[in-house]
Amino acid sequence: MPQPILSCRFCKNWGPRVVVAEIGGAAAGIGACECNDNTISDIWIAPAFEGRGAGSALIGALEAQIAGRGYAEAHIQVAVRNERALQLYRHLGYRETWRKVLFDPILETDLEKVGLSKLL
Repeated sequence: MPQPILSCRFCKNWGPRVVVAEIGGAAAGIGACECNDNTISDIWIAPAFEGRGAGSALIGALEAQIAGRGYAEAHIQVAVRNERALQLYRHLGYRETWRKVLFDPILETDLEKVGLSKLL
């Protein structure tokens, strides 16, 4: 299974809030707890590396950080239409806690999202 490591300059500037998964020496994806709390704010996997364990490794590393900060529960949210990510989170033990339409400032549109939580 890939091991998340800090490997790129911009990620190092964010410190422990960002982890990078590498597979075969190539960056496979990134994950972050932007606010340094118990919410996983970002998970992104390069398409060429999807389905190879990078997402699971990133989430595991971020959960370990969250637990290390003293939290007993991790949170994540995802667009309802992102079925692949939603399936992964459920597979890793996350359970749905809410569904609602939220404004996405990056995409500048409303998206139906689902919030999920997991006891650590």
